[in-house]
Amino acid sequence: MININLVLEFSKDLTVLYVEDDDAVREDTLDILDEFFKEVDTAVDGELGLDKYKEYYESNGVYYDLILTDINMPNKNGIEMARDILNINDEQKIIVISAHNESNYLHDLINLGVAGFLLKPVNMSNLLQTLFSTTQAISDRKAVRAYYEEIAKLNDNLEKKLRLLKTNHKKTSYEAEKKPISIEEKSELVEKKSINSQSDEDKKELLDAIRYELPELNDICVELDVTIIDLVTHEKYQQISKISELFSRFTASLSAFHTFTPLRDAILNLIDALNGDMPDDKRTLKNGSLLLESLIYSLSMWVEELVKADPDNINFYDASIITDIHSIVNVWTQHEDDDDNEMELF
Repeated sequence: MININLVLEFSKDLTVLYVEDDDAVREDTLDILDEFFKEVDTAVDGELGLDKYKEYYESNGVYYDLILTDINMPNKNGIEMARDILNINDEQKIIVISAHNESNYLHDLINLGVAGFLLKPVNMSNLLQTLFSTTQAISDRKAVRAYYEEIAKLNDNLEKKLRLLKTNHKKTSYEAEKKPISIEEKSELVEKKSINSQSDEDKKELLDAIRYELPELNDICVELDVTIIDLVTHEKYQQISKISELFSRFTASLSAFHTFTPLRDAILNLIDALNGDMPDDKRTLKNGSLLLESLIYSLSMWVEELVKADPDNINFYDASIITDIHSIVNVWTQHEDDDDNEMELF
C-alpha cells in the first residue's frame, strides 16, 4: 500500500471539489479528504457541483486542482457534470467514485479522459494509489508551469533592465568621443571641500564625474538583480558569494567620491556580513534575501536618479539606503534593533 506521507507530499497544497448526493457517504469521505488536502468543498449533485466550480474560479482566478464525483445523482449526473467541466477546462483532473453496478459507464469515462475511477465501498489502498498518481501528476504539471512562468518573468525583467541600461547610457553626459576622466582628475575632486561648500562649477564638475561612472554602476545593478531573483526564486543561497562580489565592485566605483563615503562604508559592512556565517534557520535566510532584493531595487533607482540629480542634492537617497543596509546586516547576523523584538516579513 502507498505510504500516506507520499500522498501528502503532493496533495497537501491542493484544492478539491467533492460531489456526492448521499449525505452519509459524503460526510464520511469528507473526513478522509480533509486529512489530505488544503481545501475541500462539497456539492450534493452535478448541477450544484458545476455552479460551485464556476463560482470558485470567479472568486479565486484559478480552478480546483481536483474533482471527485459520484455518477448517479439528481439534476445532473457525474458524467454530465464532468463533460461540462472539461469543456470549460480541458486540463481538469477528475476522479469518479461510483458503485459496482455503474461500471457500464466506464467506457464513457475513459472517452472523457478522467484521471481515475474508484469503486464503492472505497478500499483505502486503492484510494491512496489513485490519489498518489493523480496528485503527483497535478503537482508536476504545476511545477512545470511555474518554471516556465518564472523563466518568462526573468526574461521580462532582463529586457526591462537592458532598456534601463540603454536609457541611462543615452542620458549620461559623457559620450564616447569625449575625453575620459582620469583617476588623477577624480582624486582632485575628492580633495576639494565638501559639496555643500563648493562653488556651482565645482559641484557640476563633481556630478559629471559621478555620472561618468553610472553605466558601470548600472551594469552591476543589472547583474545583482538577476542574481537575487535566482536566489529568492530557487533558494540558491550559494549565490550570496556572487552578490558579495558584485557589491564589492559597486563600492570600488564609489571609492573615488568622498561624498559617498558613508554609503560605501555601509555596503562594505554588508559585504562583511554576507561573507560571514550564513543564518542558521531558513526563515532568516529567506527574510534576509527578500531584504537584499529590496535593497538592490533601491540601488538601481538610486543610480537612475543620479542621471537627473540636482548638484546640491546628490545624497538625497543615501540615508534611506544606509538604513536598509543596517536592517539587512541585523537580520543576516541575527541581531535585533532595540525597538524591534522580532523582524518577520510574513
